[in-house]
Amino acid sequence: MRRDAVLALLQDHGRPLQDGATTRSSTSCCSTTTTDAALAFDCTLKISPRQLLTAESALGKALIAKYGMFVQKNDPVKDDPLGGGELFWLNSALGYQGPMIDASCSSEFEPLTGVPSEHQCRIHLVDQGIRKMEEAKQADRDQEKMKANQPKTAPSL
Repeated sequence: MRRDAVLALLQDHGRPLQDGATTRSSTSCCSTTTTDAALAFDCTLKISPRQLLTAESALGKALIAKYGMFVQKNDPVKDDPLGGGELFWLNSALGYQGPMIDASCSSEFEPLTGVPSEHQCRIHLVDQGIRKMEEAKQADRDQEKMKANQPKTAPSL
């Protein structure tokens, strides 16, 4: 999995999937590093309508074509009329310090009515490695700024 997964996903939403169906982005939200560069390291994209998410579904095939084979899956609940399912990507060489994608079309069900409470699929991308790398670079930049802002001559006493 490449580190540009966040940008690629945000650019791709709303395009037709392999079966011609389209999705539309309902919500997208990204967290950026608190550094001069403000790099995105954590993004959530919600797409409608909520649908089936398996290796064989249109959305699953599109995600697999983009990011390769997932490392973990949770099958949809059989009673879910709208779909469901979860797929998870992780760079095993980097573990939880590298890019991860968690795609979920599953939903909790309202206890009294039995109606699904989620009506969207959620795709969450996070790369803590970007955050840590950028924060280390920022510490170096801050140190250089501090040195550059020091007086050039000693004060007269």
